[in-house]
Amino acid sequence: MNTSDPARFVSPDAPADVAVIVVTYNSAGDIAGLIDSVRPDAAQLRLRFIVADNDSADDTVGIVAAQDDVILVRTGGNRGYAGGINAAMRAAGDAAAVLILNPDLRVGTGTIRRMLSRLRSDASTGIVVPRILDEDGSTSWSLRREPGLLRAASDALFGRMWQARPAALTEYIRDPARYDSARVVDWATGAAMLIRRETADRVGPWDERFFLYSEETDYFRRSRAAGWRAVYEPDATVMHRGGGSGVSRDLVALSVVNRVRYAEKHHPGTAGLYRALVILGEQLRRGDPTHDRARWALWSRDRWAALPGPSWGEVAGDFPRCAVIIPAHNEEAVIGRTLEPLAPLIETGEIEVVVACNGCTDGTAAAAAAVPGVEVVDVPEASKTAALNAGDRAAHLWPRVYLDADIVLSPRALADVVAHLECDEARAARPIAVVDTSRSDGAVRRYYRARDRMPSMSAHLWGAGVYALSEAGHDRFGAFPEVIADDFYVDTVFAPEEKSIVDTQPVAVQAPRDARALLAVFTRARRGPAQQSADTGASTLRELARSVRGPVTAGDAATYAWFALRARIAARKAPAQTDTWERDETSRADAAATHREDTAVDHVILTRFNLPTPGVESLVRAREGWLRERIDLFERYTVPSIARQTVQDFRWIIYLDPQSPDWLVERLQPHIDRGLFTPLFREAVTWQDVAADARTVTGAHGSLLLTTNLDNDDAVAADFVERLQHLARVHRRAALYLTRGLISSGEEVYLRRDGANAFCSVVESWTDPQTAWRDWHTLLHTHFPVITDDGRPAWLQVVHGGNVSNRVRGVRVSPEPHRDGFGDALAGIPAPRITALAADRIVRTPLRTTKEGVRRVTKDALLMVVGKDGLDRIKSRMVTQ
Repeated sequence: MNTSDPARFVSPDAPADVAVIVVTYNSAGDIAGLIDSVRPDAAQLRLRFIVADNDSADDTVGIVAAQDDVILVRTGGNRGYAGGINAAMRAAGDAAAVLILNPDLRVGTGTIRRMLSRLRSDASTGIVVPRILDEDGSTSWSLRREPGLLRAASDALFGRMWQARPAALTEYIRDPARYDSARVVDWATGAAMLIRRETADRVGPWDERFFLYSEETDYFRRSRAAGWRAVYEPDATVMHRGGGSGVSRDLVALSVVNRVRYAEKHHPGTAGLYRALVILGEQLRRGDPTHDRARWALWSRDRWAALPGPSWGEVAGDFPRCAVIIPAHNEEAVIGRTLEPLAPLIETGEIEVVVACNGCTDGTAAAAAAVPGVEVVDVPEASKTAALNAGDRAAHLWPRVYLDADIVLSPRALADVVAHLECDEARAARPIAVVDTSRSDGAVRRYYRARDRMPSMSAHLWGAGVYALSEAGHDRFGAFPEVIADDFYVDTVFAPEEKSIVDTQPVAVQAPRDARALLAVFTRARRGPAQQSADTGASTLRELARSVRGPVTAGDAATYAWFALRARIAARKAPAQTDTWERDETSRADAAATHREDTAVDHVILTRFNLPTPGVESLVRAREGWLRERIDLFERYTVPSIARQTVQDFRWIIYLDPQSPDWLVERLQPHIDRGLFTPLFREAVTWQDVAADARTVTGAHGSLLLTTNLDNDDAVAADFVERLQHLARVHRRAALYLTRGLISSGEEVYLRRDGANAFCSVVESWTDPQTAWRDWHTLLHTHFPVITDDGRPAWLQVVHGGNVSNRVRGVRVSPEPHRDGFGDALAGIPAPRITALAADRIVRTPLRTTKEGVRRVTKDALLMVVGKDGLDRIKSRMVTQ
């Protein structure tokens, strides 16, 4: 080598000791200096230099492109620091280690060699960070400790005061002596970090949800969880000018909000308190105007979307031609949203789109046909694979993209996936997918956190709602076979090197809102592989076990395992059914909310008063005085709550025993005379009888039937009917649950969430209706898709001596915020002292929750073993003992 010439970086195909990765954004003033500072180490090490540019508006790209041995990766937009690193990693090639550098650094001669030497000295070391010098030559406090509640509280109270406080009280390491020798650290600022390639491969992609700030905190933690150490090397130095990406109030706010995001991801149990402490710290420093935006953002999660985030540029040049096939079954509410970003490309003929409506009974076809250029194919049977094959017969272009009707695919992602299939050896591909759990309940979030920790879950074609095939790839199998999970089948057709996850704008997959909806999706996901004689349970269990690093991850893993077990049990009941579609309706709710508010609904409320019933209820109702107590409760709670409904367009049927005593009929007569309800005297009532009675009392004038169960000793909120009818118009066929309610016991009120409560409803067409009495309220999910609404409390259960199943559950609350909704039903219940609420939250609630968990698991197990009748017999024995 001619030592008078600058050392050169190795080519993309050559082996390298280190792949240097730099993410740039308007970095024209810095990037050339950084490259020059790294070149001296290229004389002794094989270095590959990669720049991932986030759509810079200045001359950054021109400066980089002028260096013929520097690899330029255009990310396609401003993807943030994590997104840029992920894009560059795909060009890292054969490299033993990866060095991440900020563009505003200057690397000291020999620094990379010293960092690499430290990395190689201990096989347990996964990351090495250097000493970072400020422009004046002083050491920057770049080393950190893991964030936690105590440190957050201390940092909130003291800020930059008392900088020498103990380690337990601050994240920052500010002791100069600790920067003079090598040491293991929790994490360090991400300006410069050398990562062992094995570590990078095992930890996986950087989390792009952070965009900028805290992404390195997350990466260090995931590295530690995978068993690697991070080591500080003081003899390796870099100089940091700082501010390379610019500093604004929005970026300050993003840095603060991302601390909360990090806590929610890794410390979910205490994330709420951590957020409160961060808010406290920001409020105590109101004199700093640069943090105004941070204070504003912290108070509402809805404001986070207004902070800086990833953006994607337009597709340059001619759009790659392709066909998009969308199988759709009753997707009227979402098909327009899916077609909207593709509409300009469809109209100009750059792509062809075929919507294959299979077994649709709604307006899906009309909604799709309203988009100019879309070809609509009608498939009589409700079969996704039949729809896919019909779409293939109608389409002409290749490659083919198969897109679920509820998934929004951007033109950027479409172009990148298609271009990948045209220019690469890949036969199948899909874009990156990101699961949005922002509106999901705690159980669903725990499930997806565990799933995120298993790399295999993001390495397949399935799970994104979209995949693409080249013509050669499609020829591998010809027509789609009649299988439940087409994406799982396609994934098995190709070898790993023949399929790709394309690094492009992610598609957003909406997670189910609640556990019941997730179980429905998981059950179908399990039935697909089971039908195809595939079982990955053992490997998944091993990977799940490896993801456990502490109590939180153990809880997440247990949640995942519970869902997996329940799904397996449910899948075994109907392994061969391909026409049953356990679809998540909850994630479609927002898109559907603007549809069909003018739809006519026949709403019937159903109440058993003293109707003869078998099982444990008959024993309770046989007790002396039960009927007189029940009519008192009925007139105290149920009647007033129905009479004060904000919407009165409904009918109320009350079923009574033909042998009812005269005094009971006389008590009910005033309510009958004013038309509050219709009494029907029956010895027994089936769900078929209920459907016929509903037709009689309503005349079946509406297009939908909505039936609601209401016990005769409970109350409902004033807007109960209004909320149910709104959901009915949106979803058309589903079991509906308003999940949040109150439980009254003496002078105490409890707030409870129950996703399968007794205040259940069913909405359906008048064609062969099954009604809310089709099954137990906890088993309606076996007959209908389930929709839940987690709004304000909608119902009130009253605990009293004649209860069959009502008991204290939930968390004790003050009745004050709920008096308007429930009127006199909460009269006479005083507001509790704060100490009483705290005692319930700290001591009694965990005990109740544990007890209910045991009860629920026991009931589920008995139900699976002895069935409904057997469970009733067991309950009856317990009541008579």
